[in-house]
Amino acid sequence: MQRLVRALVAEKDAFDASGRKLASRTLLKKLQAYASGMVVPEHGWSAVFPAHFIRIALPFSTHYYHYDEMEPVTVDPGQIVSGTYNDYSATWYFTPSPPEQTMDWSDGLATEENKYSSQSPRVCQIGSLPLFVALEGKNRVELFKRHKRPMKVLVTPTPYPAASDLTLYRSLPFGIYSLAYRGHRVVLPFPERVGPILKKYGVAEARCLFSVHDLVDLIRTKRSICRYQMRQ
Repeated sequence: MQRLVRALVAEKDAFDASGRKLASRTLLKKLQAYASGMVVPEHGWSAVFPAHFIRIALPFSTHYYHYDEMEPVTVDPGQIVSGTYNDYSATWYFTPSPPEQTMDWSDGLATEENKYSSQSPRVCQIGSLPLFVALEGKNRVELFKRHKRPMKVLVTPTPYPAASDLTLYRSLPFGIYSLAYRGHRVVLPFPERVGPILKKYGVAEARCLFSVHDLVDLIRTKRSICRYQMRQ
């Protein structure tokens, strides 16, 4: 399951990287991207909010932190959905702190004593899945990923529906996947990453259904993801 989760997290990072390059592409490439649901927001592309991304990528998940429920845990940063929008590279007017110093400082804030600090790294865990979503300290996660160092975070467990309450569908004629929960069905914009996670979780797949409108929903859903940028 960890391998599947890391693939989803990497998909989010790749989605942001592709979005940042979109503005400089040719008109034809932009039109092709637009047709698939990729759009450049009015104020440009920084990074999609991690919670918004996973809310749409993994429907019916919830994302929040709670001071009375969070606990310090060491996590593989490759399992944390994050977003980076500030560039901390060295310039003539700015000298960044050494990476190890920044990571040590961050780890020192992931404690019961420091949980109320505005700089404490806070994440939520989606149900029993080994999937975490950065809520505070979102930029910092990339540093830990780059240096392949486990990251100490304050984790709040959040609920996710039982596998028996969820159903995976594939619609014809476009082969679009969707997830249903208590009569509400939502398209999956990243089925190649989310589908294997859901199946491993134990979600059953129903027979194919027919829905032309799923294609419209898929494009709208992808455009919705693009519009929620960390820097507006």
